[in-house]
Amino acid sequence: MVDGRGFTLIELMITIAILALLLAVGVPFTQRWGQSARVQQVESTLKQGFAHAKAVALRNPTGATTGSAAVLRLEGDDLVVCEGAVTCTTANAVWRGSKPTSTTISLNGLATTGGLGFSNQGMATASSYTVSDGDETSDEISDNGDETQKTLH
Repeated sequence: MVDGRGFTLIELMITIAILALLLAVGVPFTQRWGQSARVQQVESTLKQGFAHAKAVALRNPTGATTGSAAVLRLEGDDLVVCEGAVTCTTANAVWRGSKPTSTTISLNGLATTGGLGFSNQGMATASSYTVSDGDETSDEISDNGDETQKTLH
């Protein structure tokens, strides 16, 4: 007489095969979710940096009439905002935000690598930016006055 308790070898093998299939399908989705979350986090930090730089530029504490009244710059993995067209570092920053090491920020329309300058009217010198992390990239966000797009100003 066979005792009916327990699982057969076939049942265990089928269960393990189903679990392996679920893991094989689920891991890439989990990685993309993490990348997407980091991209959104950096976009949020970048928007905060834009807002702080614009506010500093509008206050114009250095009295700049030409050039930059404020600068937003990527210093390693830190975004920093400085007053005026000085060399912007973490030491003289009026605001600082950090980003994950794996993400990259690309500012399009930027003539120099010194950072993103803001005029004394609060206008940025770059026309658009993208944020990426691995395979995940944000949509290019531009300053073209279109109500449906996120803008720099």
